[in-house]
Amino acid sequence: MSIKSQGGVFGRNPTFNDVTVEGDLSIAGTLSVGGETITGLSYQGGWNANTNTPDIAASSPVTGQFWIVSTDGSTDVGGITNWTTGDWALYDGTNWQRVEGGNTDLSTGVSGQLAVANGGTGAADAATARTNLGLGTAATTAATDYATSAQGSLADSALQPADIGSTVQGYDANILTSSDIGSTVQGYDATILTSSDIGSTVQGYDADTAKLDAAQTFTATQSFNNTISSVGIDLRNDAAADRSVLSLLNNEPNSAASVSQTFYLAQNSGAVKTAAIIRADKDNTWGSNTSTDGALIFYVIENNTMYDVVKMDGNGNLNVNYGNVVIGTSGKGIDFSATSGTGTSELLDDYEEGAWTPTGFTGTINNATYVKVGRLVTVQAYIHTATFSSYIIGGLPFAASAGFAAGAIGYNDSTNVDGIYVLSASTNLGTVSGATVVTPNGSQIIFTASYQTAS
Repeated sequence: MSIKSQGGVFGRNPTFNDVTVEGDLSIAGTLSVGGETITGLSYQGGWNANTNTPDIAASSPVTGQFWIVSTDGSTDVGGITNWTTGDWALYDGTNWQRVEGGNTDLSTGVSGQLAVANGGTGAADAATARTNLGLGTAATTAATDYATSAQGSLADSALQPADIGSTVQGYDANILTSSDIGSTVQGYDATILTSSDIGSTVQGYDADTAKLDAAQTFTATQSFNNTISSVGIDLRNDAAADRSVLSLLNNEPNSAASVSQTFYLAQNSGAVKTAAIIRADKDNTWGSNTSTDGALIFYVIENNTMYDVVKMDGNGNLNVNYGNVVIGTSGKGIDFSATSGTGTSELLDDYEEGAWTPTGFTGTINNATYVKVGRLVTVQAYIHTATFSSYIIGGLPFAASAGFAAGAIGYNDSTNVDGIYVLSASTNLGTVSGATVVTPNGSQIIFTASYQTAS
């Protein structure tokens, strides 16, 4: 066995600072490691510190047991991770200790050159050592080749004093002041952005010079010039082409009197103009309707003709002046529940009129029509040159609700028919003579009847 030491005291009880053991170690007496005296050493075998094979920390070691590292690794054993081949992993009864057993002598070589610098092979010249350490040409670069502390860390890209105030706007307030911004110097380079660009080819930082033909984002209330008759947003692509206009008018388009505020939406297509206008009138004199109080009016302009379609006047009335009131949902209508009454419903939800086809005979139907208002149906018919097959005339346009309903005969040439009625819960009429149902023996009959439907 041979021992290499980085210093210490030899004698009966030698001490060593860093020790490399080459070969077997036999101890007669005690071994002191890290201030701890260890006796009864017991070698347990090799240990792969990379894969932790075997798992020595989990093996419940006893005092004096040690393993010798066979493969370098960084397995954490007792907080120690820098294991190299030849090291001892020694358990002292309380803590784990690392006894260096590999090549820890870093001073081999010529003139004290590090082993890592010369590749562990002995002497190496300066260039080889720099390469091994990854220093490049650092050892031969003059100090004057580096940037000053004011310039930065890289001389090649450092900001030079001559650059300040010319192509580069610098960091010194004495060179670029706040009064320069927006006048002789724009941004960081006077040759790139000049004051003449603001409000023309470049939209600047000043809202007063922003151009309205570019996208605008408003973050506060905008005030428009209210000395003109109308202001708004013109969404035209070209002055001579089709365009859309969204505007707020102080007065109507065709009058100089300021009597209203108008929200005006328009689409021009050549000579034909179409517009939708929502107008709040102080004193409505525009259009066919007049009112002494305020009014809200909805207009449309179609083919250059203006119609005041709907108006809510100052008396609370809703006037439909052009077009119809369309109920778009079945079962909805006009609700009269504000008026007093004891009825089961005050909703007028249906109106219909049309023609129906009587059945139960052969002959000619001159006229058969009906009108339905809510649940009430009224029918009338004129049948002639007819031959009746029974007392029933069918084909009512709606089924009657439960209960009978009376009708009236205006004319007939039968000698045996003097009345007509609606049969309960059916679409049929019946002819009678007194209290008896009879088949008409004549060929002409004109009648009317009214009845209620279930809905």
